[in-house]
Amino acid sequence: MARAIALAIAPLLLASAQPVVDDAVTELHHLQALDQRVASIGYRLAIAGTCAAPVPLAGIGLRDLTLYGGDGREAARRAFGLDDAPQLNAVAAASPAARAGLAAGDALLAIGGVAVPAPDAATGYDRIERLDTAIEGEASDGILDLTVRHDGVSRTVRVPLERGCASRFIVRVADDTQAEADGRYVAITSAYVEQAADDPALAIVLAHELAHNILGHRARLEREGVRYGVAQHFGRNARLIRQTEIEADRVGLDILIRAGFDARAAIAFRERQWRGIAYTVLRSPTHPPSKERLALLRAEYDRVVRAALGAD
Repeated sequence: MARAIALAIAPLLLASAQPVVDDAVTELHHLQALDQRVASIGYRLAIAGTCAAPVPLAGIGLRDLTLYGGDGREAARRAFGLDDAPQLNAVAAASPAARAGLAAGDALLAIGGVAVPAPDAATGYDRIERLDTAIEGEASDGILDLTVRHDGVSRTVRVPLERGCASRFIVRVADDTQAEADGRYVAITSAYVEQAADDPALAIVLAHELAHNILGHRARLEREGVRYGVAQHFGRNARLIRQTEIEADRVGLDILIRAGFDARAAIAFRERQWRGIAYTVLRSPTHPPSKERLALLRAEYDRVVRAALGAD
């Protein structure tokens, strides 16, 4: 009898000894890895880009409890140990911030000696937007002083920054594959980052959107009175938007090449991507047909190679 009871209890003991899988925490860690990847590639592109007014770039992204709603806040506490202090969510690889020893998970306590304000009623991206703006202001002279806490130890780090093209790179959690630029931000969905499995693939998507910002396309279209929504697919609106897409393809590839990514692998990703039914939108009046876009990318690649060889 005792042996029978022991045999019955043994599986329960084995089960209880297994680590508990917290799906919400696992998902947050996965999303943080996507953020880190986008921050690193985005920073590399921004440094390589040619723009009229380069700015000092911090190469860091932030997270904060106000980004999470409902049960997400408790999951964020479990996943990252988040409290009232915001944290560094991503530090671009090979950036001055990374070389200075800053790392994801560092709690941000002060910017330029000014303590980070306690959280208020802000929700969504409001608090992060204010903190990003404060960091940009502090970094305007090319030096960024941050006070952070790591493993319970606080320290102030002085980071001499590199200059590049201004854009903030963010990952938006969504199941569709979309990327967009609004003049200040480059946003890409989590599903799109996952689809772009290697660095050249992700780089060509981010470089295209960064090119939109560098070229001031959103502001230009607004000045020219372009209407969005259903109206963007017709007449003058479609023609003007289509021109910006052509320009962003060309300039984006140039940025990608200067940043040292494999352009041939990047173009191969576009070819695979545009072959699918899911991308028929790219054949709409606002975008050239995929064959034309691929021909443009290949011609631009050939031009850059010839120029590098002194053939132009």
